Amino acid sequence: MSLLYYTLRWPIGVALRVYFRKIYIANRERIPSKGPVLIACNHPNSFMEAIIAACFMQRSTHFIVRGDVFKNPWVAFLLKQTHQIPIYRFRDGYSNLKKNESTLEYCYRKLEEGEMIIIFSEGLCIQEKRLRPIQKGTARMAFGAFEEKGVSNLVILPTGVNYVQGTKARTTFMGAYGNPIYLEDYLEEYRLNPNKAVKHLTQSIEQEMKRHVVHIEADGEEEVVDQLLEIQSNEFVEVALPILSFDRARLDREIELTQKWNGLSLEERNSWIQKIRSYSADLQMLGLRDRDVRNRTKGYAASLLRVVLLLIPGLTGIILLGWTYFLAEILQKKWVKTPEFITSIRFGIMTLFSILFSILVIVLGICLKSIGLIFSVVLFPFLGLCGFWLIEAWEDAKGSSIIRSLSKKQQKNMDCKRTELVLYFIS
Repeated sequence: MSLLYYTLRWPIGVALRVYFRKIYIANRERIPSKGPVLIACNHPNSFMEAIIAACFMQRSTHFIVRGDVFKNPWVAFLLKQTHQIPIYRFRDGYSNLKKNESTLEYCYRKLEEGEMIIIFSEGLCIQEKRLRPIQKGTARMAFGAFEEKGVSNLVILPTGVNYVQGTKARTTFMGAYGNPIYLEDYLEEYRLNPNKAVKHLTQSIEQEMKRHVVHIEADGEEEVVDQLLEIQSNEFVEVALPILSFDRARLDREIELTQKWNGLSLEERNSWIQKIRSYSADLQMLGLRDRDVRNRTKGYAASLLRVVLLLIPGLTGIILLGWTYFLAEILQKKWVKTPEFITSIRFGIMTLFSILFSILVIVLGICLKSIGLIFSVVLFPFLGLCGFWLIEAWEDAKGSSIIRSLSKKQQKNMDCKRTELVLYFIS
């Protein structure tokens, strides 16, 4: 483990707990405590999967990432120090493709040494709730480690990662490790027919991975299914703390709902799409969220009480650290052209400037000989979290106020539309 990799794990792990509303990581005990492991993972969100895995795994790991991000020598140095390994595609040019030989040799050597590697088995990064066909590269790497280094005890761990809203801050991450696949179970077939063995191993990886991914079959339906998933999440109260949890109840609910949706006929889906869009249009017209409709009976006073309780620590957090979020938003909109990089760039900028600001405060405290100023840095993550909580509490209070201002007829109309969706898809 490089010094930089080890040093960054703790502060970035803290930052992840502030950036995400909830982080669910299920079946972590399935990761072998030692020996060569190849984690086969889907890839909706560029660098975030690697960041989360590195921070919340007991073992250090290496990551295979797209080679074009290694163009800048300084960036390449930092990426390599954080255990990222470049793999090049046809679009990167023939000269770069030749570099893959050394990449594969490096991976085989690490597996021979009993280390762990994460490979994004879809072969591309797309921000969507769907598992793309698994490419043969994962199986070929596994058998290549056997051919080149005699690694027969390799464990392949299919893994699913999911984001509730992949481009937004304060979203929820859900990851789950699948049942392990043992390379030795395929070696006899590989000796007889390598191509057939690669195909069968790839199929096994895809089948197991799909069990842990929120998968919407039809193109163009993610928006309406997202609305259903939002309604479902509001039906199940989640406690704010701890932010990091090791259960998979929410992931199972989301997978079950999407499977139910996928099982509908085209005619049934079209009918429900109209109803969902009608409900969503009403929400948008009134400036409401589904959460506001669901919680309207809780009362305006309770929402305001949360605002009052969070006001001082929340405003302190916004004043001290809010600039990192707004700066990240500005730079992310300027630099990022594809949705797959939005979260990674925003999170990276926020974390970098938060760390630099913390160092500046510590240096200032040392110069002023102020122990209080030095140790105030410990409170920064909590204050940043309070800032987000204050904004969320204010949004709840605003939504509650709008609901209270609606006529009884309007409230009943919203309740009826929502109840129909809940009874069919969630109850």
